[in-house]
Amino acid sequence: MCAFPEQAIRNATAGGWVIDPNHADWTAYWDLMMMALLTVVLFLTPYEVAFLPPSNSPLDQLFLMNRIVDVIFIMDMLLQFRIMFPTQGNNGQEIWIKDPKITSIHYAKTWFVPDLATILPSA
Repeated sequence: MCAFPEQAIRNATAGGWVIDPNHADWTAYWDLMMMALLTVVLFLTPYEVAFLPPSNSPLDQLFLMNRIVDVIFIMDMLLQFRIMFPTQGNNGQEIWIKDPKITSIHYAKTWFVPDLATILPSA
């Protein structure tokens, strides 16, 4: 682990602010946090909908916690536009795509729509 944040950023990025998950230790912790939050949402949301009275008060602790989780999910979506991804090369070897434009297009074509649908408020 690097002592200075600037060095950690340089080590984690492959140029053009694309994050290399193989060299960024924090991405594993980020993924664990996202899995934990998804698990909490998996169990808490059905309980909240079925058993708790609706509350949109900003002072309500559960409402506030849900908004914080929403912000973290939005941050994850933005982060996904800049994370390198593996693909198969012509010789069958795995290569990691480092181009920021290609990583953004790849995320937009794969997981962006499902991720966006999960954070949009339901009517």
